Amino acid sequence: MWTEKDLLISKEHKEHFKLFTEVADRVINSELARESRQRRGEMGATYETEVHKLVNTERRKAGLAELQYDDALAEIAEKHSIDMSPAGRHFYDDEDRVNLIYRDYTYPNHHTNPDGLRVYDRYRKAGYSGCIAYGENILYYSNSNLAKMSKQEIAQKIMYGTHGWWNSPSHRANILSSKFNREGLGIYAYGDTVWATQNFSKK
Repeated sequence: MWTEKDLLISKEHKEHFKLFTEVADRVINSELARESRQRRGEMGATYETEVHKLVNTERRKAGLAELQYDDALAEIAEKHSIDMSPAGRHFYDDEDRVNLIYRDYTYPNHHTNPDGLRVYDRYRKAGYSGCIAYGENILYYSNSNLAKMSKQEIAQKIMYGTHGWWNSPSHRANILSSKFNREGLGIYAYGDTVWATQNFSKK
């Protein structure tokens, strides 16, 4: 686990560290995730549904079986999206916007959270068991007109945008992998940005 010493946090930032640790605990306990779903209602669910449709369209084109939607994976995904955003510890964003606590810290990658939990660690912590394969895609997308965009437009950006999953060889490989048969999506909007997590498994 990464500690204050590991992160070389200066004395004046200790109170910030304490605050964001408390926020992280809320994420782990699902409070923010539940509040997120309540605030976004059907529109929030539709973001994930739209991306799920696009994913399965591409899998069908490639002659692959569709992915089954897994609500337990979706909850894990949403927690990670919230944690990456300003509603959580905000450790994944543009360099000038990311939480100053983590700004100068070199992460192995943003699939590993500040507690040092990797993808499978987060699955296990959530009690998700029985999978014989797992994977994850993440991104954030910012647009000053985000509030005016439709759910379909946002889904298109997540999937096919300049930095979308389909335009990244490693992310596309996950989407088209025959080793997965399930996915769950968590998309969290904050201000002009959405954070998206796509979790995969095979059972």
